[in-house]
Amino acid sequence: MHKHIPQLDLLRGIAVLAVMLCHYPCYKIFAIGSAGVDLFFVLSGFLISSLLFSEWKRTGKISLFRFYVRRGFKIYPSFYFLIATSLGLFWVVPEIQTHPFSRLGAELLFLQDYLPHIWGHTWSLGVEEQFYLLLPLRLILMTKLHNPARPFSSIPLLSGLVGIGCLAFRVARHPINPLDVRFAFHFRADALFAGVALGYLFHFRHRVFRAVSGWWLLPLSIGALLPQCFYPETAAPAPYVLGCNTVAFTFLVWWAVSRSSLRAPVLERVGVYSYSIYLWHFPMAEMFQRTNPHLILLPFYVMASIWFGTYIGNIIELRALAARDRMFPATAVWPVSPDAIRHAQ
Repeated sequence: MHKHIPQLDLLRGIAVLAVMLCHYPCYKIFAIGSAGVDLFFVLSGFLISSLLFSEWKRTGKISLFRFYVRRGFKIYPSFYFLIATSLGLFWVVPEIQTHPFSRLGAELLFLQDYLPHIWGHTWSLGVEEQFYLLLPLRLILMTKLHNPARPFSSIPLLSGLVGIGCLAFRVARHPINPLDVRFAFHFRADALFAGVALGYLFHFRHRVFRAVSGWWLLPLSIGALLPQCFYPETAAPAPYVLGCNTVAFTFLVWWAVSRSSLRAPVLERVGVYSYSIYLWHFPMAEMFQRTNPHLILLPFYVMASIWFGTYIGNIIELRALAARDRMFPATAVWPVSPDAIRHAQ
């Protein structure tokens, strides 16, 4: 039986539903859902750093091999199944017929955020995979160079510098190609590292974390999301909009983590399968685009995406996770719910 963190599953359910709406070509207002990717990034930063911090607190070290293998079991089976079933598109989609093998290589190597690729939504997986590669290396370096008793104390500063750097990159690139600032790792890493800073506060400054996680974070989160309403996915977002989204979802995750009573079983269930649903909702959206979709088809699109993503999640993702836990058991334990973090990502 897989254990999960309900309030974070709920947020992932909200995130994947938002992205699904964004990719449904019916009303422009749905484009606001592109912010769901930023929520995914903050959640990933928080959960992945929590795994690594928990392992270090329990064992005094971080195992790169174990981390990368367990990430691989989580990410690769479902993703490569999607890519394998997409190969037929090389012969029917004109855009993909241009340099098809380089597009395939970008997908297989998770460079979708920098190079032309097959599917329009997999760029975010490239961003996350590069983050998975870099974060544990950075944390291990900190354990070697910093005070052994407090090796990660510079993480809030590092996260702040990443945020400033990403904003500077977006400001510099925006006049040249405004659409570029939505994709590449060096434009989007601020949301991931905001989650890392949140994970650090949770694990090593828990009293501060709990003291700040009051009700006021929720209206602040909503307020920080307002700029997103004026720059939908179909337009080029101003450089600061993604930064506002990062702030908004950092506050939201901060507020939610401390509230075990925050429950919505249906959304939590969607969140459990959010990775597989995310992978397959875009092909489903492409299918519905061919039907000249209207609002009346929206429920069918949502239900079809959730059903198929859940089905694939059961036959591929969950089986891969079960095999992973048999061969490479988790060493991390999260303080809020013992062993819950093992399957949270």
